[in-house]
Amino acid sequence: MIGIQLHFSFAQIMREREIPIKNDEMTFRYKPDGGFWTSTWREETQDSEWVEWCRGENFASPDESNWFLLTPKEDSKLYVIDTYADLERLLAYYPWTSPLAKSLPRESYLLKYYTGIDFERLAQDYDGLHLTYEGNNRLHLSYPLNLNGWDAESTVWFRWCFTEVRHIETPKLVETTV
Repeated sequence: MIGIQLHFSFAQIMREREIPIKNDEMTFRYKPDGGFWTSTWREETQDSEWVEWCRGENFASPDESNWFLLTPKEDSKLYVIDTYADLERLLAYYPWTSPLAKSLPRESYLLKYYTGIDFERLAQDYDGLHLTYEGNNRLHLSYPLNLNGWDAESTVWFRWCFTEVRHIETPKLVETTV
């Protein structure tokens, strides 16, 4: 069971909704088209790993967004990636090859770039996919498999699995000078 999740959005209200999941032919490997993304709330820093990454990379405007804390259902079924073996196992059980690969010769070294996770099948068995903090550190630049595109601890949800949603004030980023 993962803890309270943070989602930031320009939406004013967060409601239960359908979360369509499709395999993404353009990003190829390890992210779906769709899903609902969260990152675990860190009480001590009043943010999440994803917020920290976004701030550091000047990406996605977390400080200009609305913040929502979501409590996952206790019985949510998540596939957790914490180790390289977890990623290998996921790809063994849920392999997906992009239709774009059909135009490549069978021996092409490019085929590995057109294979990844079958999120549509994974969503039939799980409520979401969670990459732990340790998993991100281990797999961000691992070889030959990696999760370079994930950037931070996070969860992509395939369906609505929350018992509570609470809008919180977006914390003010304190600037420090050296």
